[in-house]
Amino acid sequence: MDEYTQICNKLAELLAYQNQIREMSEEIAQITVTPPEIDEDNDTISWEEAVKHSESKKQHFE
Repeated sequence: MDEYTQICNKLAELLAYQNQIREMSEEIAQITVTPPEIDEDNDTISWEEAVKHSESKKQHFE
């Protein structure tokens, strides 16, 4: 591969990473605005319950 091809490939990788970061940032923003809710047909918990559980576990280990 010549140097030009290597640079083009690295640039394409960089652009792909930028798109992935943008998509993940949008997902995080969406989750922050509208957290997951409990599914009555499933044994899942709400976002708030998960945070409370996590905080209680954190306090337990401190």
